[in-house]
Amino acid sequence: KAKETSLQQYVLKILLRCRAVIACRVSPKQKSQIVELVKNNYPGAITLAIGDGANDVPMIRAAHVGVGISGQEGLQATMASDYAVAQFRFLQDLLLVHGSWSYRRICKLILYSFYKNCVVSMTQVWYAMYSAFSAQIFYNAWSGSFFNMIFTALPILFIAVFDRDASRQNVAVFPDLYNSGQKRANYNLPLFFFYIANGVWHSLVVFSLRCTHLDSTKLLQTAETMTCGSRQQPCLATLSFWSTSKSP
Repeated sequence: KAKETSLQQYVLKILLRCRAVIACRVSPKQKSQIVELVKNNYPGAITLAIGDGANDVPMIRAAHVGVGISGQEGLQATMASDYAVAQFRFLQDLLLVHGSWSYRRICKLILYSFYKNCVVSMTQVWYAMYSAFSAQIFYNAWSGSFFNMIFTALPILFIAVFDRDASRQNVAVFPDLYNSGQKRANYNLPLFFFYIANGVWHSLVVFSLRCTHLDSTKLLQTAETMTCGSRQQPCLATLSFWSTSKSP
């Protein structure tokens, strides 16, 4: 076992000195071992395996991302893959165009989910402090139920459909735009904390605007008065996202 590990490390050093490596007459198990060799020794690397036959299935399953090509050798590779293309030439559009767009949109979706939940949660925290922790809710029942279903669903739907940092033609001409995903430019810790900070700030703005329109004397009398007009809060939270979504 120790000798096998040392030989694998020796092979890996040779592979890293080459720009491209061609392995001929290898078994399906050996294909997966090559992928796992890179995957296990370089945790930050993302491995991609492409195959069109049943002998490529172990390699596709061993990689982080598997792409199957549907062809004359059956659909085994396609069924075991994460993505399927009809021809190998479509791989460029899959990676540079749809992959880049989807990565950007998924990052926006994750950050937006944290942001909108931070807004609705922190608003209740500010109100709890304002009402002397009287266990009263800031939103009425309908607004709280429809917050995720209606009020905050449209912004992310528009972004998922229309958000593109570059057109299809520009992405094909300038493949360096794909580096934003490799450099984690659209999702990282600074950007995550930026969205959280915006959520805290916007929750304070929503709470302040709402409280300025309520009668403070009646506010402390009945729970019904406390929630009157609170249907506007989710709308304010929805509008505040548009400025955040355009941030870097």
